[in-house]
Amino acid sequence: MRACARHCALEHYVGCSASDGLSKVGLPAFFFRQKPHFPKYIQTQRMTPQSEENSLKGKIWSLLDPVAADEGLALWDLQLVGAVGRPQRIQVFVDRGEGGISLDDCASLSRRMGAVLDVEGLISNAYNLEVSSPGIERTLHRAEHFQRYLGETVRLKLGYAVDGRRNVVGRLQGASEEQVELDVTGVGLLAVPKEAIRRANLVVSFATGRKE
Repeated sequence: MRACARHCALEHYVGCSASDGLSKVGLPAFFFRQKPHFPKYIQTQRMTPQSEENSLKGKIWSLLDPVAADEGLALWDLQLVGAVGRPQRIQVFVDRGEGGISLDDCASLSRRMGAVLDVEGLISNAYNLEVSSPGIERTLHRAEHFQRYLGETVRLKLGYAVDGRRNVVGRLQGASEEQVELDVTGVGLLAVPKEAIRRANLVVSFATGRKE
């Protein structure tokens, strides 16, 4: 029988409420589940950098997405930390839209997602499963992420310069699978290819607790 150590904690950010376990700004909920290592005589498949659907990350996403949906949540992002094919940490970010994520949400998801991963046996090594909200200055990855926040201020870090810039802050005006468009002060409308974006996140004014 497997024993799993679990730890719940509120992350200390502006707007977190320790009394009800909910973030008023979508930040606090964090749940940690540790899977101890037990030797398994399973032949593992070496993953190659193919399409996301065929990668380990894509396979895990396809397993966990319906679990989140069944809880009335959406899978926002998934990060694998560690060696390729043998992650030591699986970070799952879920979102409800309005209302924030509670500790109970994360605890329930962690138990269910951990059970699914154990049954499927995609990962044979020991790993930590972390479930949390994406936070207020959340990273944006997919076209639907950008489209959801049209009109908001975002910060882009680029892999190569666009219009002489590798760091861009502006108001999001458009988004597609190929590019995003920002209204940049002193520049105007700037089209940035999606392939150039290394990191994108919302920009929030902590003085007001609102997105700029």
